[in-house]
Amino acid sequence: MAAIEKLEARPHGIGQLLGHRYIEVPPYQRAYSWTDDQIEDLFKDLSDAIRRKDVDYFLGTVVLTTNNEGGPHAVIDGQQRLATVSILICAIRNYFYSIGDSERGDGLHHDYLARKELRDLTETPHLKLIAGDNVCYEKSVLARPQPTQLKEGKVAKTFLPASHARLETALKLATRHVAMLVQQTNDPTVLLFDWVDYLRYQAKAIVLEA
Repeated sequence: MAAIEKLEARPHGIGQLLGHRYIEVPPYQRAYSWTDDQIEDLFKDLSDAIRRKDVDYFLGTVVLTTNNEGGPHAVIDGQQRLATVSILICAIRNYFYSIGDSERGDGLHHDYLARKELRDLTETPHLKLIAGDNVCYEKSVLARPQPTQLKEGKVAKTFLPASHARLETALKLATRHVAMLVQQTNDPTVLLFDWVDYLRYQAKAIVLEA
């Protein structure tokens, strides 16, 4: 009973959760595993919710360990959703880099993806995956893209572990989704920041801390 009493449940926008915390996937968790259908279903559901102007879109429950010393929280449940939303924000960031708007690209990067320490100018990612996936996540997804990646939206074909291939596929699907949004509007900046704001405030998860 004592352990149950320590649980705290609060609703958080998932973008706010990514922006305000450092979250690590512990080594015993599985690798990134979402399929194309799961990723596209999330993007479609978010599109429908934004189009309908739904006040909230519920993303389920995210379970984190409590950390009272300011360090990272371990994610017990919810890493697939957190990683996929992080990848979507990377794709939105990359769009602004692709049009030469580095100010907005950098702003999204620092607010949601990786915070720069001014003392030594190192960056600390807001989300860290398991060791087997994290190098791929940081190099192929989180890192600011090279000009050829921005133009082609893909990386060279190489043999990849299954979870690495899924991470790179998730970025391609997110990039394609962002391109589709851009084609549907005369003001992509406004529309994409409507998406960012929706992810920050209205795409909510119930966060359990234990």
